Amino acid sequence: MAGLIPAEKTYEIAEVSWPGEKSYNGWTPGLMAMGPPGKEGDSGYPLLVVDPDYIARFPEYGPKAAAAMRDGKVVVSDPRALKNGLVALTSTADQMATSTKPHPGAVVPSPPTIGLLPMSSLASPETAKKLGDLRVLQVQYDLSREPTDDEYGAVAKVLGHDGEFTVEKGYQSPARLWMLGLLGAATVVTLLGVAISVSLSAAEGRADLATLAAVGAPPRRRRNLAAAQAWVLGQLGCLLGVGVGALYGYTAHAAFGSPHFVIPWQEIGGIVVVVPLFAGLLAWLLTRSRLPMVRRVE
Repeated sequence: MAGLIPAEKTYEIAEVSWPGEKSYNGWTPGLMAMGPPGKEGDSGYPLLVVDPDYIARFPEYGPKAAAAMRDGKVVVSDPRALKNGLVALTSTADQMATSTKPHPGAVVPSPPTIGLLPMSSLASPETAKKLGDLRVLQVQYDLSREPTDDEYGAVAKVLGHDGEFTVEKGYQSPARLWMLGLLGAATVVTLLGVAISVSLSAAEGRADLATLAAVGAPPRRRRNLAAAQAWVLGQLGCLLGVGVGALYGYTAHAAFGSPHFVIPWQEIGGIVVVVPLFAGLLAWLLTRSRLPMVRRVE
């Protein structure tokens, strides 16, 4: 499968069964760590085999759990599942838990809520091979790029279907789209305001610009003046808008007790720098260089 998609590294997730255990109606009994005392009947933690490098990627929980797994320990999230530093391992087929096997364990609370991790005990592949037989449940690939349609089709052909083949692109925050929408709205409002101001100013100063042209000003002077005026107005408006918006945002943060106050530097930079420059460029492009001579009558 790795040859069909652009994978950099492969992570296999497996379960463990006692050596020699047989399947029953397609179901293979797995190994699990017993649950808290008095709740052993159906509250154990199935033993999940995961590469410590994969677990180490999760903040806070990952490095601690990966270190314990590399030491050959079985990681559980509930301290009540640990007794004298050992976890009791038994088969899921043995409901009465008459045969258990103690193994060194470690408690790492608050596992990430991803897949089977929150409801499982974890072991490294090296540890699991000493405990029993492995059965791969899932394979994950770190991709170097987005797979093409042909690569999707090749994987689906090998699997016979594509229902269980998904590409995880990470968390996609909807706030990004909202911020882009706000940036677009700010651009439109700024351009409208600048266009009105520059147009009125050009109409009022038409006679003065004609006089400048008559005494030798180059034709591009009118364009340069319009672009400079548009840039100054746009810059002033954007700075005032960002300042007032920041004040309202911080006030709302303090009033409602939001745990985080995130400053969108990219969007602010786009509003303060790009929008005024764009307004000046449009004014330069849309302003005529030459005007017919105007007779000034006072």
